[in-house]
Amino acid sequence: FPVTIAMLEARGSLKYEDPLEKVFSDLPPHLRNITIDQLLQHTSGLGNYLADSSPPNTNEEVLERVRQGKELLFPPGTRFHYSNTGYNLLATCVQKISREKFPDFMKKEIFTPQNMTNTLVCTSLRELADTRAVGYRKTRSSFLPFDYSLETFGDGGIFSSLDDMKKWCLALESFAILKPANQEQLFIPRPLASGEKTDYGRGWALEVTEVGKRIEHGGSLAGFRSLIAWYPDRKIWLILFANRDDFRLDILSREIYKLYVSENQTTPVDPAGQGLSDDSKVVNTERLDVREIKNRVGEKKETTGR
Repeated sequence: FPVTIAMLEARGSLKYEDPLEKVFSDLPPHLRNITIDQLLQHTSGLGNYLADSSPPNTNEEVLERVRQGKELLFPPGTRFHYSNTGYNLLATCVQKISREKFPDFMKKEIFTPQNMTNTLVCTSLRELADTRAVGYRKTRSSFLPFDYSLETFGDGGIFSSLDDMKKWCLALESFAILKPANQEQLFIPRPLASGEKTDYGRGWALEVTEVGKRIEHGGSLAGFRSLIAWYPDRKIWLILFANRDDFRLDILSREIYKLYVSENQTTPVDPAGQGLSDDSKVVNTERLDVREIKNRVGEKKETTGR
């Protein structure tokens, strides 16, 4: 989703430093100077609407709830605090700036050009196919349905498949959506106002590991978990989906990566991480059997609940 903000920035439709008052009218004073960039970096001071006892169910309701708020958690730019509210507002910004509904914008600008035919932004649960996965919550003795129920978007609401996510990953790697200079702006760690360093860019968590850079983001809601991890120095992507709430995908992704690399030692390292080539790997679009992964990774994985 941050790619859409980068697209609009590249076209001159917005600037990262634009304040919210440039997009929304009638904001209370404490919200007016929050910038687009602070929303992207989770440094806006906004809370998380999903933590409300009765969370809003649409983007319009989220915006109204924000307008009614009395204060921020902290002055903008001074701390990192993951905010679903901020990303929900960013999607509403895209709608207002592009003058298109966000689902239509995503379909026209990203999903259709990349042939992602099984991907949509859901604004009504009635839009979803009967064949979609259902989320589950693990109990002591069984699994109970714990399904997706919100109709908000920006901080979530995108339904997709592993095959479509492979197309998305390779589109990023080949710069099919953004020019290199614009895309790289998403993957630069952004400091706080104090100068303190963070490990977060514009919508992506960033890490330097013993085998090079790792660029990732995960998500969770109800009984669903997802994670994408990109090792650009080795041109490897990991795409993980789960429809049960006890999966620790960050841990699992690192173990799968170690397993894959140990069995493919000839995979070339590309320190510059420059683009798509014949040796690029997406690990992988087949449905992996959890028991097989456990057996190959080792019994130590029992502690992760998988």
